[in-house]
Amino acid sequence: MMWAVVAVVQFLALVGYCGFLAAAFGWSTLQARRSTGESRWREPVSPTDAVGETICLVACCSTTVAPLLALTGVLGPLGIGWLGARAVAGTCLLGLGTALAVWAQRHLAGQWRAGVEASDVLITSGPFALVRNPFYVGCFLASLGVLVAVPSVAALAGAVLHIAAAEIIVRGVEEPILSRAHGAAFGRYKQLTGRFLPRHRL
Repeated sequence: MMWAVVAVVQFLALVGYCGFLAAAFGWSTLQARRSTGESRWREPVSPTDAVGETICLVACCSTTVAPLLALTGVLGPLGIGWLGARAVAGTCLLGLGTALAVWAQRHLAGQWRAGVEASDVLITSGPFALVRNPFYVGCFLASLGVLVAVPSVAALAGAVLHIAAAEIIVRGVEEPILSRAHGAAFGRYKQLTGRFLPRHRL
């Protein structure tokens, strides 16, 4: 009986993360095509950007296959913690990550791009008033949700690689571009918000 429950948790983790990918990438792409006729996906602007985006792709793949490998018995999950608690916590993290990523993209509206490009307007409201990169935080939470629900080497690799990719892209590419595009305004924004975690304001 327990194996059936484990299999259900693994299946839900797989469906949940696929749902995150569809909501975070597919929906915005579809909406962009309908409104502008283009996908708004951008080519890497530098070798550093290309490395970061490649790592991000590997992270998404690793996170996606983690529950699939567990379901097929190729790479079993580590027996860490109570299954029920892991299932609930993983589901909550996946839901929160998906909601945050979608909120960030919808708040960007016409400024949304898949890839690095200087925005016409510096967005500092909504989720961007809390952290400078809420979409990446949503990705972190979603991959962490899979790791909690299906703790395995593949899921851990996906979570770690997501963070590494975001650090490379944000620090090495996005922030320099935004600094050049928006100057002092971006400098003030950086002082008020954290890169990935909210900054305490006195």
